[in-house]
Amino acid sequence: METSLFAKTMIILCSQLGIVFIGAYLMILRLRKATLEGKEWMGTQLIESYNEKGELDLLPTKQRDPETGEIVRTYYIKGYNILKMSSEIVFLSPEQLEEAEKDPETGEPITWIADSSVQHVTKGKPYEIIGEDNVNSPAWFMEAFILWAALLFGCSFVTGIFGAGISVGLPLMTAVSLLFAPILAWILILSDENDGIRIMWLTIIITIFCGLIGSNPELDFSFLQGPLFLGLLFLLGYRFYQVITGFVNPKSGGMAIFGCILFTLFILFDFNRLAQLNEVTDLNNWDTAFSLAFSLYLDIINLLLELLEAMG
Repeated sequence: METSLFAKTMIILCSQLGIVFIGAYLMILRLRKATLEGKEWMGTQLIESYNEKGELDLLPTKQRDPETGEIVRTYYIKGYNILKMSSEIVFLSPEQLEEAEKDPETGEPITWIADSSVQHVTKGKPYEIIGEDNVNSPAWFMEAFILWAALLFGCSFVTGIFGAGISVGLPLMTAVSLLFAPILAWILILSDENDGIRIMWLTIIITIFCGLIGSNPELDFSFLQGPLFLGLLFLLGYRFYQVITGFVNPKSGGMAIFGCILFTLFILFDFNRLAQLNEVTDLNNWDTAFSLAFSLYLDIINLLLELLEAMG
């Protein structure tokens, strides 16, 4: 008996998600072991810490000035973007920090009087300065991230534009998953890997729930295609605006919640599309299965990232 299109798709999807989720989890376990032994692993040294629940919470080491040995800090204020009607982070230059009022005991800048050289602030208004310690990222992180982004774009391009089948797409997808596992592990460590692991489980639960509903061929969620496409364009536009302007809204998780809802509906829609195509005998092949699995893979990974951002 020939394997169904649904089964083929699940084999590809589950194998790739397994590489990402299990890989990230195993890397966190290995880093925890190395940290408790006072060692570094993969060029990464972390600090042993515990959260409010008493769980081991790995922390990255702080960046230090090579000449003075002091911790390097970044300072910013919270301005207001009138167009967005929300707060916006404004980073301060060394010259602006020199002008700022200092704490007489620590010498830390505490207040800055805004001038006309900075957007999203009121000239002459005093703003509280917020300082954060810079942390060390692993030497491999940026190179891995750039390569991962390039491969992900390449895989999406050859699959979506040229309709590449499993023979080309699956090796690229596997490389994307292998690279994303350590990237995800580091993202989780930067927040709290314990909460991050719970978010991974939540992502799996949401996926299974959407799969159970969407896989019913008697249901038709094709009406979601238009709204989902518009929602994706809106979210991509917002994310692109964030990248080019450095816009960050630390108080509002509204867009992240929107992203969670959007990609949850995408998972539901793509599972339902799989259920409909599963009834078409001529489409029961590995190339179609790969295309569907890759779409679901992107939905699930994006849902995970949006959930992590909503968590803060």
